[in-house]
Amino acid sequence: MRVVSVNVGLPREVVWKGRTVTTGIFKQPVEGRIAVRAMNLDGDGQADLSVHGGASKALYGYPAEHYDFWRRELPEMELTWGMFGENLSTEGLFEDEVAIGDRFRIGTTELTVTGPRMPCYKLGLRFGRDDIIKRFLASGRTGFYFAVALEGEIGAGDPIERIGRGRTDLKVSDITRLYVAEDADLAPSDGPQRQPTARAKCPPEPERTSMTVRPSGPGLHGTSGRAGADFPSDGPQRQRSVRPSGRGLHGTSGRAGADFPSDGEVSDRAPADFEVLRRAAQAEDLPEGWRSHFQRRLEKLGG
Repeated sequence: MRVVSVNVGLPREVVWKGRTVTTGIFKQPVEGRIAVRAMNLDGDGQADLSVHGGASKALYGYPAEHYDFWRRELPEMELTWGMFGENLSTEGLFEDEVAIGDRFRIGTTELTVTGPRMPCYKLGLRFGRDDIIKRFLASGRTGFYFAVALEGEIGAGDPIERIGRGRTDLKVSDITRLYVAEDADLAPSDGPQRQPTARAKCPPEPERTSMTVRPSGPGLHGTSGRAGADFPSDGPQRQRSVRPSGRGLHGTSGRAGADFPSDGEVSDRAPADFEVLRRAAQAEDLPEGWRSHFQRRLEKLGG
């Protein structure tokens, strides 16, 4: 496991759908050693701290392996490291293997996994297309947020070492499944359970939209070379229900997730179950915003 690229960027103004918004989603690769602070990397920043950044979302990691999938999905786009707004493009970490509370040593810093990334409209802004939001969530390729347990320095090429495990065995992918599951799929085991549908329930495909990026001035460092082939404050912002699309957690070949049925097939189990919901509602390693969200859903279901 290693860091393929470290990516940073300061907030900038962007004209999107006729209005000016400020966003920090534009990240570019940076060379050398970068200081890791309690809230972010040096040279990095977030525009809306109510939903991005903060202690539980200090750094965002995204598996470099997912880029091959997205290049097949979006062949017309050039995808460089940092395209998804990630600070760390990683190799060897996957959402169905990394658990909430897992602790990793990277360089001289130590990071703790806090949850998946839930996309907002600014991902659509970055890609110039709104449909990327539902495609991102339905794919299960969310990446993961880190809290900084120990400040230090980090750089591309650093090995990633797991030095501790969370107090629960809730995987990042479990949280995503709970988030997208409908209440009927989370009924207690002694109650009726509805078979989940196979395809994502998503908003209509939007037309492509253009954007204008204003010069950002100082603050974006490093090179922007093509990604190489080698390689809710702290909780969710509820969106329209989106089910896993059926392309598996990690692509159509090699790492298909068993709980994300292939297109046209029906899974033999719900994307998430009631007991997983109960564990998430009590998980001390989850940020308070996530726990509160799952506690409310558990109460709604009589748990």
